Amino acid sequence: MKMIEYEFTLPDGSKRYEFVDPDNDMSAMHQINLCMKLHKATSAHPVQPSLFDNDSPVN
Repeated sequence: MKMIEYEFTLPDGSKRYEFVDPDNDMSAMHQINLCMKLHKATSAHPVQPSLFDNDSPVN
C-alpha cells in the first residue's frame, strides 16, 4: 500500500508534512499521534492527491 502524506499545523500556524505508512507495525493513528506530539502540532489532515498524480498511464 502507498504511504499517505499528512499536513500537520504547528502552533505558530506553519505547516509540516510527514508520511504515514499504513503497512507499518504501528497503526496509522499511532504514527499520526506520535508526529503530533513530536512537532507539537495542533491538527493533522491527509494531503489530497493532485488530479495529476496518477499511477495509471493516460490512454
